[in-house]
Amino acid sequence: VQRASLSVQAVLEAVSAELTALGMSSAIVLPGLGEGKWPLVHIGGDTTVADGIRRLMAKCQAEGESLMRPESLRRALQENKTTPFTLDETFYAQVSQDRALARTLRRQLPPLAALAMPLVADDRVFGLLCVADKSIHPALQPALEVFANQTAIAIRNAQLLTHVSESEEQYR
Repeated sequence: VQRASLSVQAVLEAVSAELTALGMSSAIVLPGLGEGKWPLVHIGGDTTVADGIRRLMAKCQAEGESLMRPESLRRALQENKTTPFTLDETFYAQVSQDRALARTLRRQLPPLAALAMPLVADDRVFGLLCVADKSIHPALQPALEVFANQTAIAIRNAQLLTHVSESEEQYR
């Protein structure tokens, strides 16, 4: 992840690849880096889970709703602490008002244990790293939190490198 910190996109891809190699699905949510009010989101892992989350996000975006509506995600951002939650019909319904889509996703996807971990740099939360799997052993949480911290540092480094490159270009 640290070696990939030449660009934010490279960091997101490296993080997803590492978590996928561990058998986990992931979503990295960066509210401040998206276009307009919609956050930058990178999804990785199991294709069925990733496709389901993409469908949910597309519906949410089409409805003009905030992706950050679920209490678990807002709490992780606001309180700066890892928050466990379950990817299930209740979660899907919190994201989108479309009950039919929530039921469809429930049929297609098994309930997944998930953690929303804040991404912190310069003493402020700027995003979330969410991981999901059939089960997440409590002993894994500290290691995943360290991984989230390293992810935050790599994203911040990539942003700084981009800023320096843009400044050098402008100076030239």
